[in-house]
Amino acid sequence: MPSIAPGVAVIIRRRKRTDTLQRELSVRAAVRRFNDVAPYTISDMKWGRIEGGKVETISDIDLAWMAYVVGATSDELAEDGAPEAAELLRDIIAKRSQEDGLAGLDLSLTPETVQRELQERLQEIRALPGATDDERERMKTFLLQQMDLLLKSTKQQIDMLRAR
Repeated sequence: MPSIAPGVAVIIRRRKRTDTLQRELSVRAAVRRFNDVAPYTISDMKWGRIEGGKVETISDIDLAWMAYVVGATSDELAEDGAPEAAELLRDIIAKRSQEDGLAGLDLSLTPETVQRELQERLQEIRALPGATDDERERMKTFLLQQMDLLLKSTKQQIDMLRAR
């Protein structure tokens, strides 16, 4: 069985979304995203060969762009033995964020980190010393209402733009 290059396991896991309840991103859809955002193109066949371990070496820049389109983090790449690709991914994210006017945002925000942060805040509220049960419940309700409001208003904006 062919072995995959460092960092590729992250790409596969993120594309297949094995750690989430989301549907798998097909190779074709991943390649389409890659070709839309990267300054060069890649083929479905090349992506498949990379994931299948049929490409002995993969360039760090290819790996970084692949990671970008599947939503992998630079930490994941570094932990999987691809530190150079991880650094390139940081550069890609920083450059794209600047172009998109997002330079001041926390670049580590992903759906997973947002969910983890929400769970941590709820746990902090539950364990808050000196707060009454009523105060804890109001804080929890307020936090969840704010999250709900943000998600609903964003969805409304998307729906309005789709309708145009």
